Amino acid sequence: MSTVSFSIISIVAVVYGRFLLKQREWGILRALGITKKQMNIMFFLEVAFYVVISNILVLIFVVFILLTQALYGNGLLYFNYFLLSILIVYFFAIVAVIVLLKLINKINLSTLIRSIV
Repeated sequence: MSTVSFSIISIVAVVYGRFLLKQREWGILRALGITKKQMNIMFFLEVAFYVVISNILVLIFVVFILLTQALYGNGLLYFNYFLLSILIVYFFAIVAVIVLLKLINKINLSTLIRSIV
């Protein structure tokens, strides 16, 4: 379970770091006329892309481990834990995105443009 906790903390840190780095860009996009809904979709798809790619890489690694551990018979038990941990990480990633989107939508346009990171 510590791996899941580390994954959740890592995802939240990455999403928040992206939030801090891209504030000015979002301000410029909003000044150019992008709607909040379009910005929300853009942000959500970006985070979803990161999560999906990382999970595909981890799945390849786990399948490799399962193939090498097939002789021991414990592979399916670990695979069930892996699937559960993926669901938990997805849930917290979605929660982190929703919280940050609410933060983005509350920030003034001029504040976003003036942000210096």
